[in-house]
Amino acid sequence: MKFIPSISAKNAIEAIDLYINAFKGEAANVHYNTEMPGCDSSAANFKKAIMHAEVRVKGETILHLTEAMEVATEHYPATTYGDNMSVSVVFEDVAELTESYNKLKDSQGATVLMPLAEQFFGTFGMVKDRFNVIWALVKTNDSHK
Repeated sequence: MKFIPSISAKNAIEAIDLYINAFKGEAANVHYNTEMPGCDSSAANFKKAIMHAEVRVKGETILHLTEAMEVATEHYPATTYGDNMSVSVVFEDVAELTESYNKLKDSQGATVLMPLAEQFFGTFGMVKDRFNVIWALVKTNDSHK
């Protein structure tokens, strides 16, 4: 069993682009709401909305994304935003961690919640991106694995 976080974001295609760039990944299984049989796709924000997409890094799916819906439809609830979710990304290499952290930190609308720094348990930093997703990036010391 594995757990994959799922994020709803306005302009989900931009979120996918940011995450595949930050984590050197690729998009996979990108499907749009208009592909769903029997769905009324007449709402303007529904036509090009992503129903499901995956971000893969080194062949592993690390994240599912969907378009945040401002108005509820028959098939999707409206999206409510909050800080009740964060995504932890555990790295094996500090250089990769630093590169991903910097790309997230330097992206448009990002807020640094915790600067990247050495902690008692390893290297750690947190960034909230413009899609209101909190990223906790860590490389633990060998003694804390």
